[in-house]
Amino acid sequence: MPAGSALLLGRPSAPVDARAWLRTVGRPGPERWVWPVAAAGWLVLVWAASGWFPLGGSATEHHHHAGMEMADAGPGVNPMALPGIAGQPGLEVVAGQLAVHYGMWVAMVAATMLPLIAWNLRVVGLRSPLRRRTRATLEVGAGWSVMWLAAGLVVAVLLVAAAETVPPAATIVVACAASVAWQFTRVRRTALARCHQTFAPPLGAGASAACLRFGRSLGRDCALACAGGMLMMAVAGHSLLAVLALGWLSWRDVRRPHDRPATASSVAVLVGVGALALAVQA
Repeated sequence: MPAGSALLLGRPSAPVDARAWLRTVGRPGPERWVWPVAAAGWLVLVWAASGWFPLGGSATEHHHHAGMEMADAGPGVNPMALPGIAGQPGLEVVAGQLAVHYGMWVAMVAATMLPLIAWNLRVVGLRSPLRRRTRATLEVGAGWSVMWLAAGLVVAVLLVAAAETVPPAATIVVACAASVAWQFTRVRRTALARCHQTFAPPLGAGASAACLRFGRSLGRDCALACAGGMLMMAVAGHSLLAVLALGWLSWRDVRRPHDRPATASSVAVLVGVGALALAVQA
């Protein structure tokens, strides 16, 4: 039954949307590449939480596990101040911090955000000619990724700059307040409503360009809808606990009917993550 049929029958649309999304998990289809990529993202997050980092070396030797797992951080630790490689000069330390923040951002997007568009990719692929079904989903995914990668660069730069100039508690409070306020904006509500959009690619030579444009549009709406949660993941030091809580929140928000957003529970999760980050660095 099409998702829209639930409205005609007077039933909530959210369970139908959730079943449509779940049908893409583990099933052969043009979007099947999503799941290995998402699994790789989770592996990186778990790897980081265990004390090992993409730049090489153990947490004890290079990074002292700062900010990667809030549960293990000691008093006074700034979860946003990820030390660079020991013994390197200032610019290289900053570059190392940017690399860690950005790498963790990419992992979080792959693990939590990419699975949310699996259904969108499946529909686009199945509306494409058989010979380019997988290619169409990859092109949409590439356009979608551009928006998230750009947002991640901005967030990484801001976090590294804030770690040097602003008290960590102030950064957490400001980020949490901004994330909560964002839940009530019309821009976010509109973007969230557009997260289910799909399209049928043209059959001619313009199919690739059209898929890329659609991907950028989908990525823009996805980033606007989930900006608050992703910002709090980063501010919380990429904690695995924060990623799990806020990843679930994004999944729930996208699947809920638009006339019942349950904003109060969204605020509670965001504030809870912010409070945990404050407790760790206090």
